[in-house]
Amino acid sequence: MLSPCPGAKPNKDGSGGVFVVVELCDEISIDTVVLANHEFFSRMFKRFKVSVAPALKSGGQKGDEEWRELGVFRARNARGPQVFNITSPSTGFFRYVRIDFMEYYGNEYYCPLSLLRVYGLTQLDHFRREEEKDRK
Repeated sequence: MLSPCPGAKPNKDGSGGVFVVVELCDEISIDTVVLANHEFFSRMFKRFKVSVAPALKSGGQKGDEEWRELGVFRARNARGPQVFNITSPSTGFFRYVRIDFMEYYGNEYYCPLSLLRVYGLTQLDHFRREEEKDRK
C-alpha cells in the first residue's frame, strides 16, 4: 500500500487520521500483527492502533462503535518487519482489521505500509485445540 498523507492529523484517540481496513480471508482470533515499511524517503509509522470487527456496517469509514480495540503499539524507527504481540488476545473471531496510524517518524510526504501480516487461530483450529485439551 502506498498512499499520500497530506497533513492528515489524527484525533487524540487515534481516529480521524490515516488508516487502513483489511478484510481477512477467514474469521480469526488475532494474537500477532506484523508491519513493515521497506521504502526509503518515506515516513515511518511510530504509534498505531489495531482494532477489529466481525462485520462492517459502514465500510469502515464511520460507525466506530463496531470496532473493538486490541491495543496501541509503538514501532521502532527501522525498516523491515516488526512483530507486535497482542497482550490480551481477542476473545472472539474477527474478519476485519483496522490500523489507525497515530504518529510517525519523519515528515516525508508518503507513508507506505509495505507488509501487513495478521496471525491467529481460525474457529476450526480453536475447536481442535479445545478438543485436544479435553482428551488429555
